[in-house]
Amino acid sequence: MGITFKEFFVAMETYGSEKIHQLNGVNGVSLPAFLANDVIFVHCGDYCKILDAKNNPRAEKLLNEKIRSIDSLLNNLLTLEKKYDVNLLYSLINQTYNKIFEELKIKNSNIKHYFGCDITGLNSLQETLLVFDDMVNPYGNDSFKLEYPIEYFDLINMSLDIKEEKNSDYSNVRISLVKDNTKIGFVNNKNGWYYYMSAFNDSCVGKDSGYTAISHYFNNGNDGLPVDEVVNLMYFTKDNVSENLSISIKNGLAWNPDNIGNINPVTHSQIECMVTHLKRCIFKAKQEILDYIII
Repeated sequence: MGITFKEFFVAMETYGSEKIHQLNGVNGVSLPAFLANDVIFVHCGDYCKILDAKNNPRAEKLLNEKIRSIDSLLNNLLTLEKKYDVNLLYSLINQTYNKIFEELKIKNSNIKHYFGCDITGLNSLQETLLVFDDMVNPYGNDSFKLEYPIEYFDLINMSLDIKEEKNSDYSNVRISLVKDNTKIGFVNNKNGWYYYMSAFNDSCVGKDSGYTAISHYFNNGNDGLPVDEVVNLMYFTKDNVSENLSISIKNGLAWNPDNIGNINPVTHSQIECMVTHLKRCIFKAKQEILDYIII
């Protein structure tokens, strides 16, 4: 696990640290820096560290420590200034994540859904997909009232991956939430949106029960591929029963990803199969993860 520059930047600003001119680090590398109580913090790829602690003897012991999370960073800041208080720490963590969620492009209001394809049962699939998207991207749904992050971080592992596009105001954003063997998440980048979930079919049995993975993506054509909205299913059981299916919502076509040359109009049974698995995944996502996050 690492701390992205976005997390570092927002955490330092939330704490009230002073952003200073970028410093020339080792080998002339320019490092984004903040000053807090005479201690200089810099970001170095997937971690941050103290670069200069000459005026703060307490910080000298931490010079070689690689800080890889928001809570560790804020904990160190409070400890160095002898301000540590668990309630203040939790408040700063919550403020930082709330600011990050507000600034990231994680709302799905700009997605163009391809409704209206005149195929029996497709409307049911489209409606189920909207629910699925809300489940795997709870931060993008304004109708959800969410717990403060600190309330569920001990139960749910959240991973953030945020990269700024060079010469662009666009960010590649990936957020995933994991509990035990259930994982939900979404991606928003210059090529479109991607929602996904994977889980063992029976959490009590584990991998011997087989697993289900579903993804739902919107490709905007920037990568040279056709503009499309597609849902994918990979389903396997311990008895080697499997279902590998992709459906284009835009074009009403279906295919096996292992045999992409064989594309045909989607059938009612294929739609029913996809809806069944989507509903199972929605239930599992709610039970395993969302019940801890949504108030």
